[in-house]
Amino acid sequence: MPRKPPKHYAGPSPGAKKSKHGKASSRPEHETDCAVGLRLRQLRTGRGLTQEQLAQKFGISMQQVQKYERGTNRISSSLLFQLARLFGVPINTFFDEAAHIATDTNDAASVDSRRLHEFARTAEGQSLLTAFRAVSRRNQRREIISLVRSLAGIGED
Repeated sequence: MPRKPPKHYAGPSPGAKKSKHGKASSRPEHETDCAVGLRLRQLRTGRGLTQEQLAQKFGISMQQVQKYERGTNRISSSLLFQLARLFGVPINTFFDEAAHIATDTNDAASVDSRRLHEFARTAEGQSLLTAFRAVSRRNQRREIISLVRSLAGIGED
């Protein structure tokens, strides 16, 4: 017998994706959820935690952590509060980038910003960012940037 939805359930959100069976699967990703998820991933990897380790700390599945980090699922306020405490950061840390995205327009700088955020959500982007953040010496960071610009055929700023 199928489960009844809760009384407050209003049905799938407009624009919800359809599964192969024609049912609404999940709501479309929202830029704010993606930005919050990206910050969660940055904090988690910065602490050297795997998705599985983080999931165990909060009694959720690793797949749920993946969905949070991709912005597919929205993180509840209570879990966000617990995450902020775990990482020792103010809760607004999760929204710093989201506020920036919300104020973007469609100008060239905003498009570049969105592309950068999209890249940062990829496995390559995360690997590059994690490795780059591990380089603590400023002059070495500048050398890395110079090398990458040279490889990409991009001039100096």
